[in-house]
Amino acid sequence: MYKHLIAGCALCAVTLVFADRTPPRAQRTIKLAPPVQVAEPVVLSKPASVVPNQIIVQFASPVTASIQETQPTAFTRTGVDSLDLIGFIHDVSDLKQQFQGATKEKAALRGTPDLSGFHIVEFNPRHTTPEDLCKAYKKNPLVLTAEPIGIHPLYANVNDPAFSDQWHLSQANDADVDMPAAWDIETGSNSVTVAVLDTGVRYYHGDLGGSNATNLQNAAGNIWRNSAEDNGVSGVDDDGNGYVDDYLGWDFVSNNIWTCWSGEDCSGSDNDPRDFNGHGTHCAGIIGAINNNGYSVASVAGGRNNGSYTSSGNGVRIMSLKIGHSSNYYGNEVGFVNMSYAAQALYYAADNGAKIASCSWGSSNSGGLGAAIDYFLASGGLVFKAAGNDGTQNADYMGSRTDVINVAATDQSDQKASFSTYGTWVDISAPGVSILSTYHVGSDPGSDYIAAISGTSMATPMAAGAAAMIWSVNPSLSATEVWNTLRDTADNIDNENSSYIGRLGSGRINVAAAVSAAGSGPSDPTGACCIGSSCSILTAAECASAGGTYQGNDTNCASVNCNPDPTGACCIDSSCSIETEADCVSFGGLYQGNNTSCASVNCNPDPTGACCIDSSCSIQTEADCGAFGGSYLGDDTSCSADTCLPDPTGACCLGSDCSVETEADCLDLGGTYEGDDTTCADVTCGDPGGGSNLLLISFRGNTALTGVGTARNDDIVSYDPDTGEWAMYFDGSDVGFTAGAIDAFCVLENGSLLISKSSASSVGGLAYDDSDILLFTPTSLGSNTSGTFSMYFDGSDVELTANGEDIDGLSILDDGRLAMSTAGTTRVSGLAALRDEDIFIFTPSSLGDSTSGSFDYLLDNSDVGLSNSSGEDVDAFHMHSSGFFTFSCVGSFSVSGVSGQDEDLVDFVPTSTGSSTSGTFSSFIVGSDIGIPSGADIGGYCEVPR
Repeated sequence: MYKHLIAGCALCAVTLVFADRTPPRAQRTIKLAPPVQVAEPVVLSKPASVVPNQIIVQFASPVTASIQETQPTAFTRTGVDSLDLIGFIHDVSDLKQQFQGATKEKAALRGTPDLSGFHIVEFNPRHTTPEDLCKAYKKNPLVLTAEPIGIHPLYANVNDPAFSDQWHLSQANDADVDMPAAWDIETGSNSVTVAVLDTGVRYYHGDLGGSNATNLQNAAGNIWRNSAEDNGVSGVDDDGNGYVDDYLGWDFVSNNIWTCWSGEDCSGSDNDPRDFNGHGTHCAGIIGAINNNGYSVASVAGGRNNGSYTSSGNGVRIMSLKIGHSSNYYGNEVGFVNMSYAAQALYYAADNGAKIASCSWGSSNSGGLGAAIDYFLASGGLVFKAAGNDGTQNADYMGSRTDVINVAATDQSDQKASFSTYGTWVDISAPGVSILSTYHVGSDPGSDYIAAISGTSMATPMAAGAAAMIWSVNPSLSATEVWNTLRDTADNIDNENSSYIGRLGSGRINVAAAVSAAGSGPSDPTGACCIGSSCSILTAAECASAGGTYQGNDTNCASVNCNPDPTGACCIDSSCSIETEADCVSFGGLYQGNNTSCASVNCNPDPTGACCIDSSCSIQTEADCGAFGGSYLGDDTSCSADTCLPDPTGACCLGSDCSVETEADCLDLGGTYEGDDTTCADVTCGDPGGGSNLLLISFRGNTALTGVGTARNDDIVSYDPDTGEWAMYFDGSDVGFTAGAIDAFCVLENGSLLISKSSASSVGGLAYDDSDILLFTPTSLGSNTSGTFSMYFDGSDVELTANGEDIDGLSILDDGRLAMSTAGTTRVSGLAALRDEDIFIFTPSSLGDSTSGSFDYLLDNSDVGLSNSSGEDVDAFHMHSSGFFTFSCVGSFSVSGVSGQDEDLVDFVPTSTGSSTSGTFSSFIVGSDIGIPSGADIGGYCEVPR
């Protein structure tokens, strides 16, 4: 049965109607539903917390590949020593990919962001905090991002529960969404899927899953179902999406978000996204409760049944994704969601065909959520988000994003709901006060309830349902066109909200106007519709949506025979079964004709063959191979040992280390490939940092070099370790350098140079300081240097102003971050005191004339034997893509195992970075061995791969 949810005994005298879970009879029994006391949720003004024992880390591509190789035998290791040391120190207990099945190749194929580097890192909270562990990972150059996982409350208040009419769909004063007029045009198509990311969904509610719904396998109605799993084998991931038996969605909640409410499911991510809290079921019913079935409530996009209470539904499909649960929040039952679970659900929804995501909860930029939103939007979807219930103008993270549709709530008079958050960042409004919809009561799981609830949580699925109606009436529209249609057809409610003009979005949604503007075509009269052997009166569109055969306008059921559909062979992928044509189509199969036997057809027109996915081979059809991002090698081709290795392996030199790699992998790692089938025993690899890279050097004073003559302090010269030749690389006098030495520089991938000088001056009318970095874009280099300068990094914008804060060492990371050292002690926001031997990281949020960003430690070189004496100031360095460093000092230096002079270069391979730096040194180049005069001082250093 379904029941009205009422709060408090003051309303016990109200007579409430419920219906049996069977088709209605001529005389329906009227009963009094028992009163149910529901505590009003606590509304939190800020995020409740973060997950105490997990963070999200995005690793660079080489690390992701290393993890995939290491994980089968060591689930806590990355295979990269400097990262595994962080894991050991901080007691990391588990490390797994956040977005299952994500690969760089799949992202490139689909044109979506690459999420393959995102990993969930679980650790012992007694030994560290999420914030400290994030800081530790961020200091490693092989980490792109590290962030905690936010926990946020759901947006909903139980209010006025005796309200028994769905005013938001239609009411006399027209402050509604005009559903009756909309349903004359469109009722909602089952080809459109809306993902409800919430506390789960009561998929066995009779008004969502249909009259026969009791479990995962038989829930139907308007619930989205995964046809591959329905037609597959139990216990098998039939569609290869990383989720076994995900029949109708997924429960992503693997651990308590907050103290679990008694009876709630708070652990063990699985294929059963059932609701306990009720919030998710309420949101789902607003979008897609089954319409015109004589049971429970109506919805925006729930289709239109034939008037009877059946197991079927022809409205939009609801994908059930559980990302939160009921928690005991200081004695109150409060719903919380987890940002990591939300991120995984968005990725799942995009990959499984959802066009719309309905998100009725608070948010923060944590747990990989931002990247997952990017992925969903890039996949062609729309994200609807509740503005909030605190009555302020404060936007949370998703509220601040211009590509997320933020929804405020209105009341029965088209005025802003008293609780609704508002602001110029709000995109649109929808009814959100006393909204009657499907519900679940955890203490009475055997009964279907309905409840009247208020909140922007209710306005959001209403707007999402409106977008689903637009896509239903015109599937050819893009996501942008759907949003523009919804926005542009909203009713202006400025007169009712004079104090909030411009802060409730484009107005209150009008679904009738939206579907009309989307291109509805002429009206669709009713006629007889044959669904199998049954006949009902439907419009042609409704009949087609239900999988039936339309008999013509105004045709009645008495004049047709609905059983002319004999059986025949039905191909569902490569399997064949005997079905009627209607049943075959409903299963997603291809009907072969009446009376056709399975023996007479071939259901596998796409024969199998070898499919190469990277270097792995498996037997697939050509269609499946393409779907996996693989390369199909032809029908009936077998997987031999070398089928998928067009790039054979050979010796790869990474500094002095050798490993056997393909040429592509070797280059990705920054190594030098020695040729196909070459073994490490065949080659001798040079010292780390050398190899065949071209070495670029600037000197602090005039320096005589063979083949160059005199290199001045504003020149950059090159040394080729393969030939032993020196050459002019950048002639400073050609471009107007007149004062100060080049004491830091590096080369960008496009050949441009970043340069910092030792004193303030100007060049080409551009004034600079010794804490600035100039961008030189060359038109020619060498002995005839020319090009243009622009400001790349203005140090004064980020507190680099003191004399000791002269940038004297510089390198750029693959992701655009800058590694720097300075001539003296440096103090900037976030860092106490950086000494002249230290190296730090700058992560820019903007560059150029208006520079901003944040600083963090990279190497504390006093930990490894470099003091802050004038001689051991690191004044030139190059950071290699694999994570080690080559550097030179101002004067003589001595560290464990190595000592040298200011014209020498030494390699440092870190095993840990940041405030606790450790690692090993080795000599790279003694300056005198390559012709650098004794007493010359290397001021800037960079390597260019060739």
